[in-house]
Amino acid sequence: MPRGGLRVRSERSPAGPARGLRDRHGQRSVRRSQRGARTVRGVRGLFSRARRRDSGAASAPDAQQVRPLTRERVQELLERHGWVYETDCDGDLVGRWDDDLLTFMVRGESGEMLNVMGYMLEDLPLERLDEVRFALEDWHREHIWPTCFWRENDDALTFSVGASHMVDWEHGVADCQLEQQVACAMGTIADAFADVRSRLALRADNLNESQW
Repeated sequence: MPRGGLRVRSERSPAGPARGLRDRHGQRSVRRSQRGARTVRGVRGLFSRARRRDSGAASAPDAQQVRPLTRERVQELLERHGWVYETDCDGDLVGRWDDDLLTFMVRGESGEMLNVMGYMLEDLPLERLDEVRFALEDWHREHIWPTCFWRENDDALTFSVGASHMVDWEHGVADCQLEQQVACAMGTIADAFADVRSRLALRADNLNESQW
């Protein structure tokens, strides 16, 4: 089961985020897929199709074999679906989906935990913090995943909204389980951010694509 209480985080970042997240608007940290931007909803649909396509071979030993979690396995998963990512200075896998930043982090003493963390593209003014806190509290009352939080930025004028979905795979993970976690993380993070944008009346066409 995913770790982390269902509560609104304070301005402190969740444990273990990559330092590269703080530079999430940087030109070098992320690049767009050659096939164009995929929305997270499209990604979730692709995952669903992959599961249905593989369902006939569900008994295949390689598909169901439980193996230790590794960063290489996460890379293989992303590449299998044709998604473009980059590796930051901490070795974490970083990419953009639906304009927002997603980072795939392998953590734990033995590298047994996969944390998929997202940050909304927009930096929001601090005067809107109460609205966001209420929105995140409502989200947590109605949803199991992801764990949402906010973090004050270094300029002391704005804050960022993030979300995290982490699973401890201490006893190993099959490929189908790993795909299921990534699909769940990407889909629910996208839904949580869409809910915040809807409540704050943020329009998608106001996002600055030039930051790509």
